[in-house]
Amino acid sequence: MKLSSPGLGDDYVSKHICNSDKTYLMCPVCEDEECHPYYISDICNIAQSAMSVNNGATLFFCVFMSIWVAYFLESWKRKQALLGHIWGVLKFDQSDEQVRPTYTQNCDSWKYNPRTRRHEPYMTKRKRYPRFLTTFSLILFILACVLMFAIAVIVYDLAVYLALFDIPSLQKYARWFSSITAGIMSLTLIIIMSKYYGKFAVKMTEWENYKTQLEYENTLTIRRYVFEVFNFYSSLVYIGFFKGKFNGYPGNHPLVFGVKMEDCPPGGCISELATQMAIILAGKQFLFTFSQFVIPIMFSNRGSCWNRCKTKVEEVEGPFKKKTIKTPWERDYVLAETRDVFAEYLEMIIQYGFVTVFVAAFPLAPLLALVNNLLEIRLDAFKFVAQLRRSTGLKCKDIGIWYNILSAVGKIAIVCNAGIIAFSSDFLPMMLYAYENTDEFKSRGLQERLTGYVNFSLAYASPQMTGLNITCRYWAYRDENGKHNFFFWKLFAVQLLFVIFFEHVVFGIVKLIDVVIPDIPGSVQLKIDIDATIAKLVLDDDNTVMVDCSTMTENNVAMHDRSR
Repeated sequence: MKLSSPGLGDDYVSKHICNSDKTYLMCPVCEDEECHPYYISDICNIAQSAMSVNNGATLFFCVFMSIWVAYFLESWKRKQALLGHIWGVLKFDQSDEQVRPTYTQNCDSWKYNPRTRRHEPYMTKRKRYPRFLTTFSLILFILACVLMFAIAVIVYDLAVYLALFDIPSLQKYARWFSSITAGIMSLTLIIIMSKYYGKFAVKMTEWENYKTQLEYENTLTIRRYVFEVFNFYSSLVYIGFFKGKFNGYPGNHPLVFGVKMEDCPPGGCISELATQMAIILAGKQFLFTFSQFVIPIMFSNRGSCWNRCKTKVEEVEGPFKKKTIKTPWERDYVLAETRDVFAEYLEMIIQYGFVTVFVAAFPLAPLLALVNNLLEIRLDAFKFVAQLRRSTGLKCKDIGIWYNILSAVGKIAIVCNAGIIAFSSDFLPMMLYAYENTDEFKSRGLQERLTGYVNFSLAYASPQMTGLNITCRYWAYRDENGKHNFFFWKLFAVQLLFVIFFEHVVFGIVKLIDVVIPDIPGSVQLKIDIDATIAKLVLDDDNTVMVDCSTMTENNVAMHDRSR
């Protein structure tokens, strides 16, 4: 059997699979009579795509991205300290915000506030807690619906794959077609659910009647973000951490709704995870940019006759003809309604999760995000300057709770990337197999030490297990009776140790970066100290002047008394 072929690269595993021909007869993908065995060489393209990320470069790239996350957060803290000093908001206390007008309207009683020493509007617990319980129950119901939709997409993916895989002419394209169509279906459901949940979250948060704008925005932010996490990441989490992990073996497969759970292709589920992620990330960015840029044009003075017809203009008689003069506020009136930047923040945070949490499966995610952001910077500038009405400025010293979310996502990303490398790819199994074959192939490289890995990773299924008249193979580390062999438990221990070691090393580097890089740049801290010194000197001078003035007044009074 020839194990080399031009165009297949230097990866031994994909070469062996693609050139195995009729060597490995694989068990049917389902247990129905209509499903038939197939040869592993029929899924050569899937193996090649999976092996593109099953290498050491992915490991180093994940470490680099984890360190980049820490550096990015530290850089942002330094940047916002600089901006806060320039705009004079470093000492702004957001807890001193004014009470929201709607809070005063909906309050049913008054309560004495010892801080302000006056009675203020107050909503009793008897009226507030039922609202919290109602909204919490509705949010749990919506999240359950999101999970149900995710399960529906999974069932659709499996059904399409099984239907196409049994057709010989479409067998090699079954995985690609099912993954791509499932990704498009998932993206459609995500966009629909996100649109309607956004309106629901705003109404529910307003109904709960928070006292200050800060409390209102923090609650709304957390609710929207938690929903978007479930909405965007549920299918990716399933593929990355659960798919193919509880499938059993031929003749003893656990069934979900009467259907056998789907196995991972050669090289693990990382290729399918990359496909799903590419569709959702690229599709979301395109649709969001389109909606945020095109819709304002449609409803502005440049794209909507409806707004122009509603505008009242002043008709002025000229010496030759009648001309129309629009005042600046009339020209601004025909622009589209102003919008807050909440949607912009949320879109960036979701993109940040794609770039950091699942970067091990799709290393091109940072490049797509960079290209999208370079384009969106100019589109957003044009939108807010020329297409939308001027928004009301609000005072704040930082991005608030969004930074806490960024920090939490960065920590979760480290653990998730370690888990994806350990459990969703074949990188560690190949390394462990090569390490065990070191004595046999001492003078050979890594590719030579992987000789026999494909055959080793395929378990045997006897005719008694499958009900067929032949012995077939399947992807698992099991013995002839279907029980996990010693290599499986050894690999499981290595995977756990890898996750623990990876996260401890990266967390250590992140903590070191946090300690070494100060939150406030030295130049900014110097300016802050200078301003504080000047303020203290001015205050001391004012006190001196007041003392001098009081002394002069006392002397004048004494002189006046003596003169009398």
